[in-house]
Amino acid sequence: MNNILIVPTALRPGANSTRVARALEGLLADAGASVTVFDSSSIPLFGSVARDDSPEILAYRDAVSGADAVVWAVPTYHNEMPGSAKNALDHIDPGSLGGTLHAVVGVAAGSSFPGAVKFAACLRFLGGRLPLNDVFIGDIRNKWPQGETTLPEALAAQLDAFAKQLNEAVETAKA
Repeated sequence: MNNILIVPTALRPGANSTRVARALEGLLADAGASVTVFDSSSIPLFGSVARDDSPEILAYRDAVSGADAVVWAVPTYHNEMPGSAKNALDHIDPGSLGGTLHAVVGVAAGSSFPGAVKFAACLRFLGGRLPLNDVFIGDIRNKWPQGETTLPEALAAQLDAFAKQLNEAVETAKA
């Protein structure tokens, strides 16, 4: 069974990227994966703690390093990834991502491309392996309006295809 960690990097309750992460959690579980969603709001602000061996940071690093794959749900605000996404990256030691596969799902009310691409570039700099194409979900407010609980068919198909590709990539990496 594949062990997949999903990290929604938005801090706002009910954020669209978190909604997409939760939908993806169900699709990955349906595909046979063991899925954990990590609450990125528990990660202290980088540089705000005297030591980086605080329980919160250690729990975060353990979750990332213990996964077969990490899916990062990254919003784009004002043409950029949010500070919370950068904060999540800042707590990762360069070179520590070697054996874990990573994937980026960009979500935004407008274009999700800028934030997701910049986040993926940072992951690659830190040594992350990103075997899949990034997933971009722009115009999320029209595709899946707040308050609607049912995942729209087109978005469900896009995320389901991604979940299957991710599971296959993990299986290939394990072989």
